[in-house]
Amino acid sequence: MSHAERVRIGSEFECFVAQLYSKMGYNAETKKKMVGKSGVEYEVDVYLERGKKKSIAECKYKNYGGVSIAEVALLILKMDDIDIKEGIIVTNSAMPEPASLVAKHYGVPYIDDEQLKCLAREYNMEMNFRNTSNPIADAVMSVVDLAGEIFKLPQTIIKSG
Repeated sequence: MSHAERVRIGSEFECFVAQLYSKMGYNAETKKKMVGKSGVEYEVDVYLERGKKKSIAECKYKNYGGVSIAEVALLILKMDDIDIKEGIIVTNSAMPEPASLVAKHYGVPYIDDEQLKCLAREYNMEMNFRNTSNPIADAVMSVVDLAGEIFKLPQTIIKSG
């Protein structure tokens, strides 16, 4: 799958999650830019407000594999830096035990594939994400993308310090 196709499907998934939360009574905004206490600007997948409650949803569309510990850790870091107390991970795949244990320890709830399908049925929404990919190539690209994010992280911390 090309980078452009992965970005398109990821954006569709973020819009789906925003629409789902809108049906649940939240004001939802995708791709919101927020500046953290460190001075770093983040793009939040879905920013959520309901009354005085503010939270963010990190959307993880996966063709292969589940959410990683590193992805959970990056959400926790982002939440701390932008001073958001509540965040959630929403994925169309699994939340393997290592990642789910870290999420639970830090109080980060998640919606996995089964829960997402139930919510989609409950709110009468269809999950139509076209995927014509190669699972092995997608797994390799996920590792490459994640490594890129991890290697950017220390540079960002050093620059803001």
